[in-house]
Amino acid sequence: MEAQAADLRSELASLQKEIRLLRDERDVARLLNEYVYVHDQAFSPVALEDEELDREFEGFFTEDGVVDAFGVHTSRQGKADWVRSVLNGQGNIVGMQMVTSNTLIDLSADGKTASARTSAITTIASEGQGPAQYLRAAGYYTYKLRKENGEWKISYLKW
Repeated sequence: MEAQAADLRSELASLQKEIRLLRDERDVARLLNEYVYVHDQAFSPVALEDEELDREFEGFFTEDGVVDAFGVHTSRQGKADWVRSVLNGQGNIVGMQMVTSNTLIDLSADGKTASARTSAITTIASEGQGPAQYLRAAGYYTYKLRKENGEWKISYLKW
């Protein structure tokens, strides 16, 4: 009976660990999906300057979060303005949609950090363009994430 109880405790501990892993994977995937959605909302049109959306966008990142895409930005503060300045180089963007897929998430053994990769296709419409002239870009995003106060945040993003 004692051996059976020990086996059950061991199995329970193993299942609890697996549940934590699955929850963390789900939470990271959800964060990455929400990031893409808020990115499109905050910068579509690029001239939109909505302080609430900007703070929501910046809130996906750690305080020292780095974005390495068309230049490098190395803090949470001011990240939305920096992205807007990069996008302004594409003309007067009136619409944007980023679609990501093929998400791969690897969690560290301690559950405090993760890395992820997504495939991305972005369509950008500038003022006066028809669909045939829209800019389309495809590539991969790589992410490093860190769990802070129970929440996953992006610490590094590369396009």
